[in-house]
Amino acid sequence: NGTCESTRTKVDVTINPIPTVTLTAPSQCTGTNVTVTAVPSPAGTYSYTWAVPAAASAQSTASFTTSIAGVYSVVAKNTTTTCESAATPITVSFKSQPTAPTLTNKGDVCSGSTGTFTITGTAGDIVSYSGAPGTSVTIPASGTIDVTIPNVTTDVTMTLTKVDNGSCSKAISVPSTIK
Repeated sequence: NGTCESTRTKVDVTINPIPTVTLTAPSQCTGTNVTVTAVPSPAGTYSYTWAVPAAASAQSTASFTTSIAGVYSVVAKNTTTTCESAATPITVSFKSQPTAPTLTNKGDVCSGSTGTFTITGTAGDIVSYSGAPGTSVTIPASGTIDVTIPNVTTDVTMTLTKVDNGSCSKAISVPSTIK
């Protein structure tokens, strides 16, 4: 007759949030690994689907290391709610290693004279050394700098021990001897 109603049934609907992902991949020096980490929100248990550069290995965990530069992207799926994040990209990059400088001397000297070593390298690099006064120099714009040894009376060996370009540093061993 059109006036009858059925019994009402309460239905609870849960609206789960769409996950978001924060990615980190702090740049490292060439020749080392970068740790790529996905942190999903809200908290929960997630599975991960990564898109990685062609030379990199496929991943399925929240965090991994890589030595391959390029764009990495992840989709995080909450395994309880089955909600998935949007694909979140991050670029993995590497800082350049410094180029090892060269070390020469201006030749043998007479006893009591001043000996001179010449360091040739990349402008702005800091070069550490042993066997001569001081412990380091910054390569000037000209690309060369002299280190002098006053009053040479015996053989003097200077050795370059480290080069630092402000982003990366590496140990080196570059000796030269004045007689």
